[in-house]
Amino acid sequence: MICLVLAGSARATPAPTPSAGGPVARAVLFYSPACQHCRDLIRGYLPSLMDEYGSRLQILSVNAADPAGRKLFEAAVTKFDVPVRDRGVPAVVIGDHFLSGTVDVPEQLPMLVAQYLSEGGVGWPAVPGLSRAMTASGAVVTSSPSRLLAVTEHPAGILDRLARDRWGNMVALIVLAGMLAAVGTVIRRSTGIWRSIAAVRQPRDGWQVYAGLALTALGMCIAGYLAYVETTHSVALCGPVGDCNAVQQSTYARLFGVLPIAYVGMVGYLLIGVAFGISRLAAKTAAKAAARALVLLTLCGTLFSIYLTALEPFVIGATCAWCLSSAVIVTLLLLLSTNGRRLNPTTSVTPASDAADAWPPPA
Repeated sequence: MICLVLAGSARATPAPTPSAGGPVARAVLFYSPACQHCRDLIRGYLPSLMDEYGSRLQILSVNAADPAGRKLFEAAVTKFDVPVRDRGVPAVVIGDHFLSGTVDVPEQLPMLVAQYLSEGGVGWPAVPGLSRAMTASGAVVTSSPSRLLAVTEHPAGILDRLARDRWGNMVALIVLAGMLAAVGTVIRRSTGIWRSIAAVRQPRDGWQVYAGLALTALGMCIAGYLAYVETTHSVALCGPVGDCNAVQQSTYARLFGVLPIAYVGMVGYLLIGVAFGISRLAAKTAAKAAARALVLLTLCGTLFSIYLTALEPFVIGATCAWCLSSAVIVTLLLLLSTNGRRLNPTTSVTPASDAADAWPPPA
């Protein structure tokens, strides 16, 4: 009778299934709404992995662009001693592994999930503050690809985007106002620009020459560094203000979704440098043509920088210190190439008082 009772109770107890008490692998996904690489990972790769494992794989999504999410992300990279070059999103933390980028995550995450499930599952990673973040409102743990997509692509208003990077966006707005004022001043004073742009030649060793060359070289260095970051998919070094990597990983980091903006900047600074040198070193017709090209190049560069700078606080919700520096540089080059003497429509010939200093000497 005892055997019959034990057998009956055993039949009454259902066997554990993967969806009810079976091994589960739990992972934390760090992302940014403006990050194109994050979208590629969430849309293109994670759905197939989540469909494969179903409820055996649970993912907590954390928006690293929000202040609380950024703090948790910093705690994670500190906890796992992540190298600086790998401290970017998208990133997945599972067990004692920190995976970052669209290369490491697809290559290593499937193996780690299979390994942990074969070992009986794995709990949430030991990230300081994670348990508190999971109890906060808005935290979503899901095994559904559609649910993950809905959570990570939630719309945000302009005020929400401005608040993501409060201080960085404030600096961007100040720079934006300065650029608009500079362009307005140039346009207001540009009457007769083609008539007078090369009427007064600066001496070959004038301060404008050194300032222009220094600014152009500095702008080329900044564009070259950002091109390196884009090419190698490295994490950009960023100061205490702004979120350079969120900007670099956004859809707006590529022109027409194909050509990296940093490459455009390198070509632009190269053309500006060439035009600047010819306008100062050549004579007569070539110098005038180069001076006019220099004004057009710097004006187009400033207008394009205005567009990119406006995207940072109002659309992306993050600011890149490198991008702001480049915007300031190209604006200074615009002011330098359209200085007051050149834009004065009444100055059509070289004054007699300046004849001794003019270059080349008058015939």
